[in-house]
Order: sequence, then C-alpha cells, then structure tokens
Amino acid sequence: MLFVALEERRRDQLVSLVKLYPCAEGETPRPFPVSRPPDALWPKTVDEAAGLLVTGLDEQSKAGVRDTPKEQLFKFHLGWAWAFATALGLWRGNTALLASCKVSHPDSCSGVIIERVWELLQPKDGG
Repeated sequence: MLFVALEERRRDQLVSLVKLYPCAEGETPRPFPVSRPPDALWPKTVDEAAGLLVTGLDEQSKAGVRDTPKEQLFKFHLGWAWAFATALGLWRGNTALLASCKVSHPDSCSGVIIERVWELLQPKDGG
C-alpha cells in the first residue's frame, strides 16, 4: 500500500491518513522521508534565536528597531512576544532557550530576545 497525504496534528502528535492507494504490480512505495520533531528545529540560545529573527527582518523593520531607544523596546513586546514564543517553541517546551534567557516564563524570554535583536542591529562602531 502507498500512503499519499498525511496530516500532523501538533497538540496530540497524531497523524491522519488522507488517502491510501494500492501499489501496482511490481511497484514499491518510496520510504517516508526522515522527519525531525519540531523541537529539533528550535534555537537553543538567545544569540541563535536573535540571529534567526534578524535575518527575517526587512531593512525598514531593522531600521525601526535600530532607531528605537533601548528603554522603549517594550513597544515591540506585545506583537513580537507572542510571535516569538510561538515560533521559537517557548510555549511548547523549549527549555534550552528559556534557560539561555535566564528566565522561566516565555514572555520574559521574548523580552530578552527583543533586547538581543536590538543589540545586534546597533552600529558596530558605537555611533
């Protein structure tokens, strides 16, 4: 038998079979590609997470963060904190990143990452 389409459910990690076809005589189904669990893709350190996020920002967004005074970074927290926590696995068990941030709550970790993104975008010459 050849399985054609699969659907993964994130919460319970169940896989639903969408369609099943028998192989024709003499055919052999291809093996499933090797897959990795989602946590294998999560960054494990603040620097790794911030680096990934910086590479995903367009130039206008980078300039907006760069030009924001450090004491006003809170204005990015509401939108970014939720997105970071979701994308980086902070609500799904990325304990390595939480430990790297030296905090225990995903929202606090997002704040640490936002600050690191800001630091990475600052001019290297200090001016």
